[in-house]
Formats: sequence, C-alpha cells, structure tokens
Amino acid sequence: MKMRQLEQFITICETGSISKASVQLHIAQPALGLQMRQLEKTFGSQLLLRHPRGVQPTPAGEIVLAWAKDMLEQSVGVKRRVRAVQASRPVTLTLGMSPSTSSLLAVRLLGRVQEVVPALKLRVVEELSHILAEWIQEERLDLALLFDCEAQLPSAVALACENLYFVTSLANAARLVGDGTSIRLRDALAWPLVMPSEIGPVRKTVEAAARQLGLVADVAFEVHSMDVVRDLLRCGQASGIIPYSLVERDIAGRHVTARLVVEPTLSRTLRLVRSPACAAHPQTDALERLIQAELQAACGNEPDRGYRPLIQHQMS
Repeated sequence: MKMRQLEQFITICETGSISKASVQLHIAQPALGLQMRQLEKTFGSQLLLRHPRGVQPTPAGEIVLAWAKDMLEQSVGVKRRVRAVQASRPVTLTLGMSPSTSSLLAVRLLGRVQEVVPALKLRVVEELSHILAEWIQEERLDLALLFDCEAQLPSAVALACENLYFVTSLANAARLVGDGTSIRLRDALAWPLVMPSEIGPVRKTVEAAARQLGLVADVAFEVHSMDVVRDLLRCGQASGIIPYSLVERDIAGRHVTARLVVEPTLSRTLRLVRSPACAAHPQTDALERLIQAELQAACGNEPDRGYRPLIQHQMS
C-alpha cells in the first residue's frame, strides 16, 4: 500500500466516480481501477460499491476512508515539521563572484547573511567570469554571480547591467579632451590598453564593439591579475576599458581617473547561476533573494558605479 493509493481512494470517494477521479488525478481510468483493486486486496475487503451512477464506499470502505484522511493529514504535518528541521540545520554554500561584483557586494552580503539567514554559512570565492562558469559546470560552486560567457548555463537569471569605463592615470588624463565624464570608444581605442584574457567577457565586448567601428583595440598588455592591471594603470604605462568598481579605490586616491565609454556605451550583464548539483534548501532560496535585494540596494545607493538593476526585488 502506498500513500498515493490512499490519495486516489479519497478522491474517488469524494467525486463518487472513478472516471471523474481519473480526470482530476490525470491518471488513466484502467490504471486507477487497478490501483483500487490492489488496495482492496491489501485490506482483504471490498472498499467500493459500484452502481450505475458511480461508486460509493462500502462500510469497510468508510472505515478505510476515515483512516486514510487521518494518515494524509498526519503526513502533511510530518512534512511540515521535517521542512522546519531542514530549514534550521546549518547549511554551507559556496558563492563565486567576479572581481567587480565582489568589490560591490561581498562585504555587505556577508554582513547581511548572518542577520537574515543565520542557519547559512557562506563561503565567497573570487574569480573571472569564464572560470566561474567552468566551476559551476564542474559543480565546484553552489552559486555564482558572473558576467556574459559562452558556457550554456540554463539556470542563469539576469540581475543587472554594468557599464565599462576608460581608466587611465591622471598624467594621461591631462591629454584627454571632452567634458571629463565620458569618452568616445573610438578615442579610447587610440590608447595602448591593458586587457584581460581573450576569452573574458570584457575583452570580447570591447573587441566586438571595435570591429563594428572598423577598428582594432591596441592591447599592449594581456594580464590576468587585477593587481598588475591596477599597477599598470597607476603608473601610466597603459590605460584600460574596465568596470568602475575595479579601480574605485584608485579613483578615490587620485591615482587614476575614469570616464564612461560612449558611442557606443559598453555594458555586460550580471547573472546569478545555481549549480544543478546545489540541493534545494530554504537557505539557498533565501540567499538568492538576499543577493537580489542587496544588489538592488547597492545600485540605488551608488549609481555612479555603472550598475543598473534589471529586476526589482523586495525581501519577503
């Protein structure tokens, strides 16, 4: 005897018809009839009385019907208590973040997790987006905040757009023209650039836009390390087309300056991805909601950082 058979028996008794119950339960009528014969065999008694207008429970069936309803009610209560226990169990999740997203979100997110999801232990890993995509597919991460990549990630949810800026030293900036807040892509490409790997989303975005203008980006230095990128920018050996948040401290310290790239404006999409191997936990859902809420708050509080949310979210 299975719980499903009890649910089917209750539905038949309530509808008074095996045919109506089969439609409601989305089960073929012969298969449903077979399930009821097996249930009668289990109890060793006829449970349903068939007549021209349908079926009704026999006296034995009335006893089984009352018992089945109690069993299902108890089952719902047990499931509820199990979910409550599951929700209170400490869960450890590993979240991958790209460098620019980490600088915007990591500190505030880690602080809020303890307050909002106390049963969650959050680990944060920082890497470039294309590497995070590989780690999600290899099930080395539970969740990731990453930018556009070629990997097939069906669970990805677009959260925000991030604009790219032309960043250079103050000495180089003295030679720039314009209003001091923006620079045409054509003019930015005239400078020797430091860029990340060719498979990264920033490099792909810049080079695709350059091709549309019939130009080629002058990549003087191809560097994977953001520390080295910052050093090259500060000393003026190269300029960069990168996210604002990666050099925010250098801008505040007046080591470099940043101008929004325009004609065209360059941007990339931030996506939240859950690994297929990540088990369904209330904590996981709560973390995703918290990420969305904190990202929206960060974009609203610091609009000059080049982020624009694509969804509006309220914490429940």
